[in-house]
Amino acid sequence: MTGRSSTRRAGFTVNEAVDSGGFGRFQWLLLGYVGMAWMSDALEMMLLSYLGPALRCEWGLTPVDEAAVTTVVRAPTLSPCS
Repeated sequence: MTGRSSTRRAGFTVNEAVDSGGFGRFQWLLLGYVGMAWMSDALEMMLLSYLGPALRCEWGLTPVDEAAVTTVVRAPTLSPCS
């Protein structure tokens, strides 16, 4: 006996688990749906950036009121139910 202890471990690493699972149809669908959700969120923010100044001119809003409109639109994303 050489005095070395065995460092063999049970189980596998996260990388080994991901590699064994592969990347199939489900992962492509999930990637597509998450990408569309991310894109729609970015589109909403872009729309708000154009809508805010237009509402300020049209409705005579102050900058604080304009910020309140944006906050009211984005506030439901903070809800745990959304």
